[in-house]
Amino acid sequence: MNRAPRTLPFPYQFCTYPLYPAHFRLPSPTPASGLLAVLPEDFKAPWFIEHQIALETASKNFQNSVAAMNVSCQRTNKPPDNKDTENRQLKEQLNVLTQKLQMFTSRKVQDDRQIQQFVKCSTDQVAERNALIEKLQEEKHVLKLEREVMARKIKKYEEMLRNDVEKRRIERENFDSQQKTSKLDLLAHKRHIEELKNEVNELRDFISIQEETITRQETEKDELSMRIENYKRIQSNLKEGFENVLGETRKIRLELEKTRKHQHNLDKEYREDLKRTKLDNDTLTESNEKKNEEIVRLKAVAATTPTKSVVVVRNCQKRHCEDEDEDWTPNSERKKRKIKEEKVH
Repeated sequence: MNRAPRTLPFPYQFCTYPLYPAHFRLPSPTPASGLLAVLPEDFKAPWFIEHQIALETASKNFQNSVAAMNVSCQRTNKPPDNKDTENRQLKEQLNVLTQKLQMFTSRKVQDDRQIQQFVKCSTDQVAERNALIEKLQEEKHVLKLEREVMARKIKKYEEMLRNDVEKRRIERENFDSQQKTSKLDLLAHKRHIEELKNEVNELRDFISIQEETITRQETEKDELSMRIENYKRIQSNLKEGFENVLGETRKIRLELEKTRKHQHNLDKEYREDLKRTKLDNDTLTESNEKKNEEIVRLKAVAATTPTKSVVVVRNCQKRHCEDEDEDWTPNSERKKRKIKEEKVH
């Protein structure tokens, strides 16, 4: 195994100079189990604040280590031309990286402002998120333990970095004898710069996902308010319709009572008319029987008196037809007819 300058002993091999070894990754700010929705309380959460503080301390340590390395480089003897060019390229890359870190910090300040504006403008959360909040509290406890572990690791890495700075200052004196391994260090630096770029992109993606979730929550909230308003409107319309139906049923009941009374009166009148018609029919049948008896008697008389029989029969037929035409004749006319018939006889 080649022992190169600016390297750490055992498992880490090449240690690049902000804070972590080459294979190490920062933990994601969201819980490992997955967060369905980002709440405004999460931006005030201690784990989020601690993560921001850790990023700031990492950037400060990175800048301090760069400054220390520049000072140590100035103290040592000037290397050959090719190494000087490589160091110049490395410094240029470091300047680009610092500019990107400054851009990231400015973007982070803007995101913090947007987060504060969102926290001011945000209203009470929907009742369905209470279950998610309980899950988040459980996951926060797990994250707290993970943060403690990460803080220990960070402290250990900082101590290792301090020791490494001292070792690098000593190893810098033997720089001429170890030019071959410097190329590997440059490759490691490039890899670490790419890793930092990837981490910055991941943080940007995370912030964009948070903004999308916030907009989605606002749209869901608007949809819920619209549904509640429609439900209230439908309920009021149903109440009005129910009241109208009740009024119509009352009117119908009153009309039914009126019709029942009218029907009862009509039934009474109909029964009285039936009784009257029965009496009239009885009287008519009696009068018809009397008329038939009288016709029989007159026929018998006509048989005994042949001269006057034709006139009597005609008169009887005429009177019978008049009785059929007129349903009823008064008693005075019947008496007059009887008197005339007796005179004829």
